[in-house]
Amino acid sequence: WASEQRIQLVRLGAGADANMLSPWKPVSEEVVVEGLRRVLDPSSYPLLVMCNLGRHRTGTLIGCLRKLQRWSLTSVLEEYRRHACAKSRHLNEQFIELFDIDLVRVPEHSPPQLHLQAERGKPAG
Repeated sequence: WASEQRIQLVRLGAGADANMLSPWKPVSEEVVVEGLRRVLDPSSYPLLVMCNLGRHRTGTLIGCLRKLQRWSLTSVLEEYRRHACAKSRHLNEQFIELFDIDLVRVPEHSPPQLHLQAERGKPAG
């Protein structure tokens, strides 16, 4: 159905350890950076970000996007907890808190709905 509708499905982190995700092993930094690169790419739109239940991996990716949008950490974690409900994971919250947003380059023409500004002079990456 997706191909008939010209919808591209992209599975991030689909390597050998994709089925090894557990509460003790959060999503990797590489997967989050790649996910954010796709979220920031206007050619990826329309876009739906999701994981199996839309809580942990999705919440971690979106939490890192919120940091990139300069949300306060309190607001980022409150949104994560609200959507993860009683199943929020401290390890994911710690990942979001410690995520280095300097690993992500905001393109000059990022999707306007994200309210981001590209930093001039920052190397592409």
